[in-house]
Amino acid sequence: MADAAEPRYRLTVAILRAATAEGLGDMAMARTGLERALDIEARVHDGSQQALLARANLLNRLGRCLLSLEEFEATVATLEDVVSICDGLGGENAPPAVVNLSAAARNRLGRAHKALGNLAAAESYLGASVAMMREIARGRPVADVIEDLATALRDLGEVLLARGAAEEGGRLIAESESLIAPPTN
Repeated sequence: MADAAEPRYRLTVAILRAATAEGLGDMAMARTGLERALDIEARVHDGSQQALLARANLLNRLGRCLLSLEEFEATVATLEDVVSICDGLGGENAPPAVVNLSAAARNRLGRAHKALGNLAAAESYLGASVAMMREIARGRPVADVIEDLATALRDLGEVLLARGAAEEGGRLIAESESLIAPPTN
């Protein structure tokens, strides 16, 4: 009889291997590790909200790897699953960890759609990401949140510029730059 803890141990090992590969910048190896982790996770998934959030986090990490590997269609498919899970966990009324995850996934979805030339979809996802990140920053104005907001504003501004909305795009890019500019004396 197999030990019930063995699949969880294998899941932990797969996650750690993927994290090591990510840390080393080897996104292809990280992708392989995350895909293995997701396969194992599917076998031990108990249907709880905690398990759904853990799956969404793994999928988000996989989406980040796919985006860095410029596998944009796979990025979209993966991150749409993250958004769907986050929406099922309460959407914008969810706990902060879920809102953070959803905002990050929507930002990467927007960037993937931009790379695919789907500017309307990019604008939609990036706009939702900016709105969510503004709320997060209001509640937790720490450096990493402000940096994420600045990145999302810049990404949305670039899409708006590409769509011909120069004034609005320029305003968002300027706002992005003002958030990360060093203080003046």
